[in-house]
Amino acid sequence: MKNKILYGPQTKAAIENFPFDYHTVLLEFVYAIVEVKKATARANLKAGKVTKKISEKMASACDQILAGKYDDQFPVCAHHGGAGTSVNMCVNEVIGTLAGAHPNDDVNSSQSTNDVNPSALKIASIRLTEKLLKSLLYLIKVFDEKSIEYKDVKKLARTHIQDALPTTLGAEFGSYRDILKRDKKRIEDALNYFYELNMGGTAIGNKINAPEIYITEFYKEIRQVTGITRLVPAKNMMSQTSSDTDFCFLSSAVNILCLDISKMSIDFRFMASGPKGGIGEISFKELQP
Repeated sequence: MKNKILYGPQTKAAIENFPFDYHTVLLEFVYAIVEVKKATARANLKAGKVTKKISEKMASACDQILAGKYDDQFPVCAHHGGAGTSVNMCVNEVIGTLAGAHPNDDVNSSQSTNDVNPSALKIASIRLTEKLLKSLLYLIKVFDEKSIEYKDVKKLARTHIQDALPTTLGAEFGSYRDILKRDKKRIEDALNYFYELNMGGTAIGNKINAPEIYITEFYKEIRQVTGITRLVPAKNMMSQTSSDTDFCFLSSAVNILCLDISKMSIDFRFMASGPKGGIGEISFKELQP
């Protein structure tokens, strides 16, 4: 059974203005925005910007959303303009309805889409990248085991599909292992930039309408809410607000990993070709005739 509509006019306008046949904003991103809103609800209480009653109701609403009770209330298309204003306002409206709070004056107090969205996207990216790194570490471990298991299995290496020099299957797996280790380090290096947030910078990064006590309390709260203890305010929030290249750096590192894995897959397919009319050096478990 669907929930009654909790979002308001800004979200409805976004649905009308961006009617693209594309998926809605991913819940990982929505949840990260909600975590930001929970931290701001508490920080704004400390700064005297909202009452204790409203702060507690907003935090409770955030908890309900994070529990998955209102996943159907975030219909904004992932492709929309305004630097993500629509998804920020959608979250503000849903929390406002649940908490009996004003979506702008209360839920979005001391904030702007321009600091909320990049910060939330970094939080979501940290979580998703950590899952990727965990899987990558497992793959590196498996390749390391195969490098030992097949260390005495002799085969030819090739250049341009022509016979080159003798090697072992274990040496090839060792090569793949170390390629993935470099890929992992690149991703980890890129991720280091994601722990600096521009929350508190508001619209352009100069902190207008964000009291210092709010900023200080926000970072205490966001570390507690997310469990990501490395989150800190950027030294220059304007630089973080006006550039999105941290995301480009991570995207490039992940793309490099995908290129390497694709190349390894092609190698395996080539070595397993045949078996009678191709190379037939290795074989895989049959999955589908």
